[in-house]
Amino acid sequence: MVEAQNEQTLVEQFASAKEKLDSLKEQCSLAQKEFDTIESALVELLQTEEKTATAKYEHIGYCLLSKPRIYANCKEENKPLLFEYLRKHKRGDLIKPTVNPVSLSTYIGEMLANAKQVPDFIGYYLKTSVRYYK
Repeated sequence: MVEAQNEQTLVEQFASAKEKLDSLKEQCSLAQKEFDTIESALVELLQTEEKTATAKYEHIGYCLLSKPRIYANCKEENKPLLFEYLRKHKRGDLIKPTVNPVSLSTYIGEMLANAKQVPDFIGYYLKTSVRYYK
């Protein structure tokens, strides 16, 4: 709960909240690494034993191998080849030209810094944040 009594109190609360957030992020990162390591070991064990599932354990449950998920990618320099291939195979619907949001934000920031008008069709907002230094 935030108690907006005075500046010092807010800085103390901010510092405490940041410390808590950083700690939880670290714990989350460590938990994810542990999870990934155990998941990998379990997948390897099941595949080695040519199983698709573990035994069912009372009060614990069981694990089932899922169908592998595909993560495809294409290097930037090969995108023209990919686009041509997709169009040739009647899958041009997969092509989505985009502008990276971070790049667009940087560009708009440059425009604002140079007192240039941002076109009406581009939305933006300014978010002020606070940094904490210990």
